[in-house]
Amino acid sequence: MKAAAISVPVRSKNRTQVAARTVFLFGGLGLWGLLLFAPNTWYDESFTAAAVTQPWEGLWRTACADFHPPLYYVLLKSFCTVFGDSLPVLRAFSLLPVLLLGLWGIPAAARAFGKPASDRLAILLLCCPVLPFFVVEIRMYTWALLFVSLAAFYAWQWHQTGAARDGGKFVLFAILGAYTHYYALLAVCAMNALLLWNALRQKRLLRVLPAAAVQLLSYAPWGYFLVLRVKTVAHGYWIAQSPVLYFVLLLAMGGSVLLAYLVRKDEKFAAASRAAAGVLVLALGAALLFSAFVRPIFVPRYLLPFLGLFLFQLCALWQGLPQKGRRALFLIWCIGFAVCQGLILFRFYAPQNQLLQAECARLTPQDTVVVSDCAAAGPLAVQAENTPLYWVDNQDPLNPLAFSERARFLTNVNSLPALPGGRLLVVDTPNSALRETLLQKGYRDCAAPRTARLPYTFWETFTYTWMER
Repeated sequence: MKAAAISVPVRSKNRTQVAARTVFLFGGLGLWGLLLFAPNTWYDESFTAAAVTQPWEGLWRTACADFHPPLYYVLLKSFCTVFGDSLPVLRAFSLLPVLLLGLWGIPAAARAFGKPASDRLAILLLCCPVLPFFVVEIRMYTWALLFVSLAAFYAWQWHQTGAARDGGKFVLFAILGAYTHYYALLAVCAMNALLLWNALRQKRLLRVLPAAAVQLLSYAPWGYFLVLRVKTVAHGYWIAQSPVLYFVLLLAMGGSVLLAYLVRKDEKFAAASRAAAGVLVLALGAALLFSAFVRPIFVPRYLLPFLGLFLFQLCALWQGLPQKGRRALFLIWCIGFAVCQGLILFRFYAPQNQLLQAECARLTPQDTVVVSDCAAAGPLAVQAENTPLYWVDNQDPLNPLAFSERARFLTNVNSLPALPGGRLLVVDTPNSALRETLLQKGYRDCAAPRTARLPYTFWETFTYTWMER
């Protein structure tokens, strides 16, 4: 009788978990699947797409010279080796960690914090307003989100239970996160600092020190490149000083502290929310100090690795709200998601994107593309991969590494060689004079110039001109 009494709820629990995972999987594919077929890329995505089409040796050189750790490039290259390197495949690789976070992380949260909390966390993740902007972007941010979220969860579980398996999972995801993005590395350092501080207070330092040592030893092979990146950034980086960046950093830290303060009713949720706020404040505080006294190293997208911590804090707040408050929060969250989903769909499929596609569709192998701005050169290197592309006035040493298979680099337009027969597609910006220089070199317009904004940029204007001798 006892066996029968126990087995029924276990089967029921398993069915509930399978149902929850199925709903999340198809819900995520339904909400984000349309974004997989966005036809264009912005520069950073083009950089990634070009880098992973190189041979392994070229990819490794590019990854070592990039301002991000190498794990994402290695994983994406392996994924493309199996599934190909089309744009939908590249985008699907960024969607995969969000689905994994729901399929793995949400059931784990149910075991730790209860099913009502995990259901709310799933809703917050599925309908998160900022996710549409990144969920299919061909960059490493969603993978950093996955690794940091799981590392934080298992760090908390290890702190609560002391189980070695939880400590091992924390170490694994912490190492993976540190090799994915440097802000994920900051998050991992903050988690270790909190664990060490708590162990020191409880006089259990020996339980935590081996895990920290394993992480340090695992990251040691990349230590040289980390130091090199810090020195390079200290001398110059593309991010400019702006009060807005400091405001966003302070807002993120202050918002996290406020959420932790508001969660009071349930001590379990309150303690976990305070721990999440501690990770955010320590990690983002370090970024704030470096940005203020050395060189700015922050843009809002670098907050994405911490999104799981924010969502958990919001879930903890939701738990303690009265029924009307829960409904209001749910309504606001869904409206925000609908607005952002609409914006990203417009960004992907807006008429401004069609001109680049239309011009690339007219290209033949006998034609040549000449462009000077990286915002245009990157997408064209991907869209017009079978057409010779000359990238002039290039100043970034990373570009030849990533686009070596796709583009030829010139110091200025005057060094443009004599080109074979065929037409030129000249992509000009307001700050360059490619068309005027080519007119002086004996070329003429064979169609009226057409002006449009480049895909994904609502403020940069580019002029497309077909020319011939």
